[in-house]
Amino acid sequence: MIICQDDLRQESLELTASGNAAYVKLRKKAEQYQTDLSAEFSAEFSAEFSAEFSAEEFALLQNMLKRLIAPSGQSLPPVEVI
Repeated sequence: MIICQDDLRQESLELTASGNAAYVKLRKKAEQYQTDLSAEFSAEFSAEFSAEFSAEEFALLQNMLKRLIAPSGQSLPPVEVI
């Protein structure tokens, strides 16, 4: 394969209507998977580490972790301190 650094051509591609529909469907599935994974992680984390922190510290830590793993542009509801 020969690559010419002086070649500045660019090509723009677009999805077909069916390709776009598949993308939207797969994106929704991926976002739901991310949300489900977040909930599963939160439950496991709660069971394992809740005794290590005060209720306020634990809620703060959970909120920070949820913000880190939330899909971009989507905010997850905050954890309530019990």
